[in-house]
Amino acid sequence: MPEELSVSSQVNSTTDIVTSVRDAVLSEIMNGTPVHAVSVAAVARLAGVHETSVYRRWKTRERMILDALTARSEASLVVPDHGSLREDLTDLMKQACDYLGSPIGRSLLQMSVVPTDNPAVGEARRLYFDTRLRAMAPVVERAITRGEVQPGIAAIDVLEPLFASIQLRVILTGMPITPDLPERLVRVVVDGVLSGR
Repeated sequence: MPEELSVSSQVNSTTDIVTSVRDAVLSEIMNGTPVHAVSVAAVARLAGVHETSVYRRWKTRERMILDALTARSEASLVVPDHGSLREDLTDLMKQACDYLGSPIGRSLLQMSVVPTDNPAVGEARRLYFDTRLRAMAPVVERAITRGEVQPGIAAIDVLEPLFASIQLRVILTGMPITPDLPERLVRVVVDGVLSGR
């Protein structure tokens, strides 16, 4: 029996169900299933739970997938504190390039741009991006406190163009994410916000 199918059939607690379903979603994607083809039936079978348990917890296929992807994303990006805006942002961008260039990261980006009429899915997307931006905001706020960055600069105005550049390459242009990309992007953005001291 393949390793990914050897999930215990005794998945009972809510925590066990959530963990098992998230792991099953990620396993499907890592094993080559395109995100649009991941099904509740396949995930439930792999996780060792009933489909009704999945629908009771997540309501829709999209919410199930988005939950698994965002949970992995939150564990994949560590907010650095090297004492320098340039170093912190370069570190963040290297992590982002590694993550968003992976099958899991690409799937998250694909889910973030798929049109939906489901308000809950749209709200989950907005909550995810808002949470991630707020988690990374201290990188810019610390730089303002140190006097590196002009007062009044909003963290989102520094972070958004950096992440958007990577996302553009992954989901639209297909341009390569080269090893020097993080430093090049950071140089352009940081040079525009430095206080000039």
